[in-house]
Amino acid sequence: PPFQPWHPAMYEHLALTAAISQHGFDYLRRAGVTPERLQLFRLGTEAPSTLARASQDGVLRIVSCSHVTAVKRVPLIADALIAFARAHPQRAVAWTHFGDGPDLPAVRERLRAAPANLTALLPGAVENARVIDHYAREPVDLFLLLSASEGLPVSIQEAAGAAIPVIATDVVPSRETILLGR
Repeated sequence: PPFQPWHPAMYEHLALTAAISQHGFDYLRRAGVTPERLQLFRLGTEAPSTLARASQDGVLRIVSCSHVTAVKRVPLIADALIAFARAHPQRAVAWTHFGDGPDLPAVRERLRAAPANLTALLPGAVENARVIDHYAREPVDLFLLLSASEGLPVSIQEAAGAAIPVIATDVVPSRETILLGR
């Protein structure tokens, strides 16, 4: 169900409530935040200086980036890529996931059953600059995010800003993700 960490009675005591998405803004208006105490400040990312490039060697390179928690469903990404690799045994698939969390052991366990044509690189939690550098230096064919719930996913903004095609679950406000500077 929707999650709202603040009780609506708190809003009347705030000088300003800043929403980072239209979805959040609309929610807060319905929750009773008055127009003079509510503003929309869209969250965005800087455009990278170098765009990503697609693979030229026939390897399908997929990147995901998130915490590895139940809501992010990273084990489901592993399951999907294993199924894809099994269905396409002649196609080399390389998956890189940036991020760490309590479900990472489940991801590693699932990958033990991966076919030989699927390789996975799980560097764990890294600095944001390393992810952006990966997009600039390494071929990337697809960014994948299968979250059950999202805020305003900066990971999608960064990937799309680097010209990487994105597949994501249609959870609000993923569809609202805005790119600034491109």
